Amino acid sequence: MGIVERLRERAALLAEAKDICDFNFFF
Repeated sequence: MGIVERLRERAALLAEAKDICDFNFFF
């Protein structure tokens, strides 16, 4: 169960980082 939580947390961080990259790309 701990592994799943880690993967979900990492996926959320990657998604957040992608949003930041997209934001910087447009501005």
